[in-house]
Amino acid sequence: MSVSTKTTKRAAKKYAGINTKKPKALPSTEQGVCSTCNKAAHCGYKARNKRPVLFCEEFDSTVPTITEETTVESFPTLEEMREWDEYKGLCVNCENRKDCAIRNKEIGVWHCEEYQ
Repeated sequence: MSVSTKTTKRAAKKYAGINTKKPKALPSTEQGVCSTCNKAAHCGYKARNKRPVLFCEEFDSTVPTITEETTVESFPTLEEMREWDEYKGLCVNCENRKDCAIRNKEIGVWHCEEYQ
């Protein structure tokens, strides 16, 4: 085959809109189950294969559960405990307990419209 024939065939394909190049394949890390596997960073199976991995016994795509932070309540101080002994009922934690007119020290107040 002469050089001009090769050139003519190339030109004919180029101008006919025929693309002779193969489409580029995505890297193997972007195909198959490895793209979503949690163990992909240290996987030996993925390194040995050039083709996409479609099944793997070590595949793990679980999302770790989010644990809620629990607040630890502090223990009452000695002063707070003395106030609890002094006041009874709703008065124990009422904001108006120091200047309340209806406070009853012996039995406590269990219903109050002024409670805050």
